Amino acid sequence: MTAIAGTRRQYKEMADGTLRVSIDIDPQYKQNFLELFPGIDMPVALAPLEPDFEQKKPEPEQKGGPLSKSAAMQCAYKVFQAFLRDKYAEDWKLFDCIDATDQAAHVLRYICGVESRADLDHEVQAAARYQELMREYQQWNVVAPIDQSGEQMKSAHARGVSWICDQCAKDSGGVMPVPENHCATYHYGKCDVCKEDKSVTQSRDYSWLMSQSGWTR
Repeated sequence: MTAIAGTRRQYKEMADGTLRVSIDIDPQYKQNFLELFPGIDMPVALAPLEPDFEQKKPEPEQKGGPLSKSAAMQCAYKVFQAFLRDKYAEDWKLFDCIDATDQAAHVLRYICGVESRADLDHEVQAAARYQELMREYQQWNVVAPIDQSGEQMKSAHARGVSWICDQCAKDSGGVMPVPENHCATYHYGKCDVCKEDKSVTQSRDYSWLMSQSGWTR
């Protein structure tokens, strides 16, 4: 402890104009006071405190939203981890985590300049940097798409995934919104992944689809 709270009481003006001030200190801080001020004539500093400062509750922790959830999902994908190792090799070397998902999370936060993924949903610049990172990720995987083992993948079309529902797309790593100036058209039909009849669109509308099933554009 380097400071003690107290309550200002009366003061007395000495003959030379010096003010002698009385300060009440709560008994629970007696030992702290004696440790900080073991003798008289020690210099001190005074500063006002807000009334009832001890009763004030700390600011609630910011909760994550869509971007935070998206970031958590991406960091778990080995393809995204490979992207970070390739395009941000120096940043990747800054951290030494046993788990690759944790490593990716550290690197992502470092790139976006945040301490927590939740900040992505509350800081404009961080959100913009994350969106830019996702665009870089998309371009990187379109040029040379790879699967979880590092092998080049066939397109979703080639794997028979022409139509896909929103849930299956997101479970596979697809992230909305789709690229700028693009409009995804949905219709009621059969999803080629879960085989259920529901609202579906073309797999390419999700820009990049990656999972352990090995789907991509």
